[in-house]
Amino acid sequence: RWIISAFAMSHSNSFLLLCFHFVYRHIAVARYIRKKNSYSLFFFRTHLLQLFAKWWFILFLALCFVLESITWFSLLYFQYEMESETFDRLKPLIEEEFPYLTSNAIATADYWRADHSLRWRPFLGTVGFCVLMTFVLCIVLYCAGNIYWNLHGNVKSKRLASLQKQLFYTLLVQVFSVPFILMYTPVLLVITPPLLHIHLSLPNHLMSSLFVVFPFLDALVILIGVRDYR
Repeated sequence: RWIISAFAMSHSNSFLLLCFHFVYRHIAVARYIRKKNSYSLFFFRTHLLQLFAKWWFILFLALCFVLESITWFSLLYFQYEMESETFDRLKPLIEEEFPYLTSNAIATADYWRADHSLRWRPFLGTVGFCVLMTFVLCIVLYCAGNIYWNLHGNVKSKRLASLQKQLFYTLLVQVFSVPFILMYTPVLLVITPPLLHIHLSLPNHLMSSLFVVFPFLDALVILIGVRDYR
């Protein structure tokens, strides 16, 4: 189970990385707008772009990734531990393909017991994932909305505006297309329906196949989205 948790943890870092990309792009765009002091929040003023060159800020980013990784790993490893009742029910379905598999090697989101009582550990794990993703997504949406508004009509240089738009739209595709379709939406389809008593029949190895395709398509988005890279 710890291998599964570590694998999922490593892929979760991509969304946090894209979040920092949006914050950086938000601050960078502010350098080219005509109106000074157009940002009401101190955090997004233009001089803060210099923070990304500070050594201590690099350590701060590393700390954020470490904390996010520990949180993601802990939620999956400890909250989705399989109970013996669940393993006995699933064993006939998986023993042909995985004959030596034990309950300690499986992470599952089985929310309901046979007596219809709620298993709180997987439920709280799912809530933790949702809270973490919602927090990061709110930052991304806030930055994306402000970047879009400032890039349409407020930029001094047309050439710089064109480049900033390419980078912005590439980031949008990287966040809301590739990771969401290939990583987070399939996970959502796996862990959410059981909570609502909805039964879905998904193809075997769907998750692992989508995870393998993700790095290739993520790099392809940059090559297609930014003309200077072609």
